[in-house]
Amino acid sequence: MEVSVYLLKWKEGESVEMSESKWIDASLSQPEQDVEVIVLLKTPAEGCYKIAFGHIVDKSKCVDYNGWNIEGVRYWFPCPEIPK
Repeated sequence: MEVSVYLLKWKEGESVEMSESKWIDASLSQPEQDVEVIVLLKTPAEGCYKIAFGHIVDKSKCVDYNGWNIEGVRYWFPCPEIPK
């Protein structure tokens, strides 16, 4: 399944660019440990997902769900840098 998201990039309060990025299948690739990402979580409704923040945990120190801190992660996307 291919899932796309569009991010509006901002510079000094003005819209400067629209770029397309792809969600990453969590069964194929995972982010670095403890790097916060945006995730799509499985729900009981087929084809519907919840959006949350998640990260990969150290399994020797934490309870994990297939490596993640939360259950049901199907896709993930790097968190964009938030302007200060």
